[in-house]
Amino acid sequence: MITKAMSEAKYDLVLKTHHVACTVEREAKDDAKIDIDFAPTVTFENGKAVKAKINWGTLSAPTLLKGAMWTATATDNTFNVLQSTLVDDINDFVSKKCDEVKDDWSKPAP
Repeated sequence: MITKAMSEAKYDLVLKTHHVACTVEREAKDDAKIDIDFAPTVTFENGKAVKAKINWGTLSAPTLLKGAMWTATATDNTFNVLQSTLVDDINDFVSKKCDEVKDDWSKPAP
């Protein structure tokens, strides 16, 4: 998918749902277990990301954390406030961090 995104004039990259689970250690309380799903989409034009959306999904966390996280994820799903940061990070990754494999992008997939 990344090869097509980087080589076609326009490409909409749609990733499968990812699941993240983590535990936050807290001194005065039990550890907080957090689970969240997201399914990113990225629009590339001429090899650069121009739009991106995280598409936050199911969230499980202790009540206090869930309230804050739900508000943040719902706001991002509605207004896409993280888009510019996400686009910058994607472009940084594909332009600087992937230099060692760019030659392989032009080869057909096995």
